[in-house]
Amino acid sequence: MLAHTRPLAGFSRPEVEIVRRELGTTSFRGWAVLLLFRAQGSSVILISYTFGLFLPFIREDLDISPLEAGLLQGVWWVTAAIASLPFGVWFSRIRPVLVVSLSLFLSIPFLFVQAFATGFPILLLARFAFVGCH
Repeated sequence: MLAHTRPLAGFSRPEVEIVRRELGTTSFRGWAVLLLFRAQGSSVILISYTFGLFLPFIREDLDISPLEAGLLQGVWWVTAAIASLPFGVWFSRIRPVLVVSLSLFLSIPFLFVQAFATGFPILLLARFAFVGCH
């Protein structure tokens, strides 16, 4: 049996054939939606990781304590962890194009609020709202 025709581990041959057939018939629009969805998800994760790089400068500029710095980074992951499951179930009933588009448009203003925040409370609320819209 050739390597490319073997069923994947845990999948039966009919399931693998269905996946191969569907991949071959996916429209350009389908691939574009998938690409935009992944780009949006990757950009949000990148924003979170780079926040840690700029945290020393942010702490100095806004006079933030170590506890407040930890809260700023922690609110991101705690909000995402708590909201992922219920909102994932809820949003699975809505068209992905609409969900991703609304997510992008609603999160952009909060990204700018984070950039222009003048204190800890505004920055914390903007980060919370940004993750909530993501």
